[in-house]
Amino acid sequence: MGKISKYSLQLSVMLLASALTVYISAAYPSHGQIEYIEIFTEGGIASGCLFLMFWIERLNTDCFRNIYRLLLLSTCFLFLGHLLDAIDEITVELAVIDLMEDIFTPIGFIVFIFANFRWVKHHEEQANIMKKLAKTDPLTGLLNRRAFTEKGNAILRQSADDSGKKISIIIMDIDYFKQVNDRYGHQFGDQVLIKITCKIKSILRKHDYIARLGGEEFIVLLHDTNENETKLVAEKIRACVESLYISHKHEKVRCTISLGAAIEHAQTSNLDKLIGQADTALYKAKANGRNCWELATDPI
Repeated sequence: MGKISKYSLQLSVMLLASALTVYISAAYPSHGQIEYIEIFTEGGIASGCLFLMFWIERLNTDCFRNIYRLLLLSTCFLFLGHLLDAIDEITVELAVIDLMEDIFTPIGFIVFIFANFRWVKHHEEQANIMKKLAKTDPLTGLLNRRAFTEKGNAILRQSADDSGKKISIIIMDIDYFKQVNDRYGHQFGDQVLIKITCKIKSILRKHDYIARLGGEEFIVLLHDTNENETKLVAEKIRACVESLYISHKHEKVRCTISLGAAIEHAQTSNLDKLIGQADTALYKAKANGRNCWELATDPI
């Protein structure tokens, strides 16, 4: 019973087409020469449309609902149009059959083309979404580690010929973030991550890049930034996070952040080593009591 209900429209169209075929063939039989090639051609196309009517039922999901309806409608029109064309070859010439055939087939073709356009558009959108997800962190919308590495290496290659440019890396970690999750729950913890990253992004320049390395750890690449500017950015990030209060019911929650920074000439920089040095500086900041920043001073 479920199968019949599932294909109710297709079966209704088939019953209507069968009844129409039997009635017209019996009531208006042709007495002239029958064009069997035309019958087989139109009948074959009608059979193909009939197969599509049932096959596209697999698209009857929430994701493809509108496309499914368009394809089903178009295949029904095409099936009826080509079937009427086949019937026309074995009956006397009827104006009403010619009219219905001239209406159903073009409409079915136009709707079918439009449905396929929607299908291609949908998959393009899905491909763009997947491409974006492959490069971004789904929670914060920041770059992920892989995309950040690709972007950073690309910047270093572009800046290799300019000996005056410097590249800075800042790695940061929200202090005691596990306690936030344990006390207020992971859902609130996610909101903390989102609000903190939005705040940090607001003080960065357009050509700076920030990424989520994982958990509560983030990384920033400052393009063409000297030592004093790097220190200034690190302090701005520390201060803005410290001043941020996030509401939880009737409580105001505040977090702090520890940062480690490293800076080197773009011409001689290696991204992995620069990240490693910034990471070492971060551990030094944590050892110094957290809610502070440290700048790596050892040469790479």
